[in-house]
Amino acid sequence: AMGRFDRVLLVSDLVFTFLGAKGRVVPRNLEALARFFAEGGKFTIATGRAFVNAEGAIPGLRQMINAPAITANGACLYDAGEGRVLAESLMDFDRGYEVVRYLRGRYPEIGLRVTTDKGLLTDYVSPLLYTDFKPSKPIAKRVLPLDEWKPEKWYKVCCRDTHEGCEKIRDALAERYDGVFDTCFSEETIFEFHAKGANKAAYLGRLRDYYRAR
Repeated sequence: AMGRFDRVLLVSDLVFTFLGAKGRVVPRNLEALARFFAEGGKFTIATGRAFVNAEGAIPGLRQMINAPAITANGACLYDAGEGRVLAESLMDFDRGYEVVRYLRGRYPEIGLRVTTDKGLLTDYVSPLLYTDFKPSKPIAKRVLPLDEWKPEKWYKVCCRDTHEGCEKIRDALAERYDGVFDTCFSEETIFEFHAKGANKAAYLGRLRDYYRAR
């Protein structure tokens, strides 16, 4: 039998959208999802986090979605059911590493964190970065000196500072690496850059194509 929502795909942001205050799961959202699934609906998330970190922050996330997730702010399409990446837009490691070294040299106090396929990576836990890297937080994270960083999959780089500090970082990046990356403010105090063309909207198109092909 056809369900009312057999051809409906819902995609939601996590923070300030699907989740409640302080990142809490909202019971009535889960109840609504159960009704939606029962009628054939597909639901997934579009998040700035890599899936490994979204899952660490939200217990039971795999059970809340039944479609591939858009992760790393639209740099990766991840099928949690099959545990595999369906599509990804990676940064060039050498260029990204060069930019991180440049920013670290110019702004020694800022928070710099890279979203990789293995979780978060930083060289220095600044006060503003501490919320992401505090020991009690059950997410995949590494703190390594820059000289020990090895080539791996990079999805995006986030810079954490005051809003004015982030604007200075944006201007410095535009001056020296104009047009190399796409950039955005994900919050007032988080400026990020990633591969060109990697964003949630572009990956919504990829997700739609994934289902149309079926």
